[in-house]
Amino acid sequence: MIFTNFVLVKREMKMKRQSEEMPEVWRKMLSGERYDALDPFLIEGLQKTRELLWEFNRLSPSKTERMREIISEILGKCGERFHINQPFRCDYGCNIEVGEDFFANFNLTILDEAKVTIGDNCFIGPNVSIFTACHPLEAEERNKGVEWAEPVTIGDSVWIGG
Repeated sequence: MIFTNFVLVKREMKMKRQSEEMPEVWRKMLSGERYDALDPFLIEGLQKTRELLWEFNRLSPSKTERMREIISEILGKCGERFHINQPFRCDYGCNIEVGEDFFANFNLTILDEAKVTIGDNCFIGPNVSIFTACHPLEAEERNKGVEWAEPVTIGDSVWIGG
């Protein structure tokens, strides 16, 4: 089952283990090679993350503990001290790592087809978007769903204004 496979791969990514059974499309995506963004495995992964984000973004602001639980489940790694304001959007989440004392204001979007690493003591203003996905300039290739991804690294003590 595709959904089960995505959950297993996501769990392995969080534990930093390399899986021999990792789907080829996932390996290509993470390694910067061109891949089929319309692959059913990837679509299922996007849907799983969107379900969790749907819950997170609809929680009452007073439900801070549940918000932290959901974000901890979505992200590949996060420090003990972090806060992300609603709404938050990402593609897979497991490719995102944030350090200690991370704060993101309203409407942060991270398209994490490749690894996104954000250091300690980082602040992100409202309406910021971080993209790893790249698309061909040629319309024919782009229309086929071909993509590749490049990692994003943001160091310590960075403030990104919205």
